[in-house]
Amino acid sequence: MPQGDHNPGYDRAALPLQAAARHGLSEMLRAETAGRYPDMGEAFLLDDPGDADRVPCRALFSADRFTSVIDRFAASYPGSDRRALVSLWTHFYFSALGIGALLFWLELRRMLPLGAGEVDVLLDPSSGVPKGFLLPDAGRHRPEADIYAAMRAPIRDHLDEIIPQIAAQSGLGRKVLWTNANAYMQWIVREMSRSYGAAPALTTEGLALLEEPQWPDGWKNPMVRTIRMETAESGDLLGFRRICCLRYAVPCVGGCGEICPVPEGKAAANG
Repeated sequence: MPQGDHNPGYDRAALPLQAAARHGLSEMLRAETAGRYPDMGEAFLLDDPGDADRVPCRALFSADRFTSVIDRFAASYPGSDRRALVSLWTHFYFSALGIGALLFWLELRRMLPLGAGEVDVLLDPSSGVPKGFLLPDAGRHRPEADIYAAMRAPIRDHLDEIIPQIAAQSGLGRKVLWTNANAYMQWIVREMSRSYGAAPALTTEGLALLEEPQWPDGWKNPMVRTIRMETAESGDLLGFRRICCLRYAVPCVGGCGEICPVPEGKAAANG
């Protein structure tokens, strides 16, 4: 279980700005990418900030605790469909986990300890919204590894463990949840080169991870074909979901617009 102080055993030679990185990894990311990602990496912390409810990720999804967290989250959206609320909650959790993990690997070649048994989630005390993760250390610089080894912890040792539990407790299909996770990872992988100035080769590497039907060891990729990429009328490349995330059923949130596969989601985005 992560502790408040970072582990002094990480490879210091590969870790600039140690004083800043003691509290989080965002400064490391900004420093090593010339500030290309000014708003990224904030979700990964090495010290407990003291202003959030800290829960081991593996313990969060016990029936009683998860119900309590979603009850807290639901208070902000009275009258909402329970499944839609859980789906919306996972958007916060999955985006914080997946976007950061991919950025630190693709840009820094850093493998982070992000397995469900390694990190704690930090929840907003009032709303239950996931604010970030407390890591036991800053990981390892492993340029000789491949993306499948690097992303095993967040995907197979974390998402693949918690998604069946969320599905069982909420009534959501596992495909809905994997689509939620994939949507954010697809977004950052494509935006890296499109909007943040990263080398196109990094996008190619990331997409292979997300779109190959199986990993080199034969593990079947549950994210494959959950997002369909098409060029919209505006000329933008958009990721069209094959399964609706139900966010349209949460008042004041609305649907996803044209990328939603159901009419309700398209209409809700328009008011």
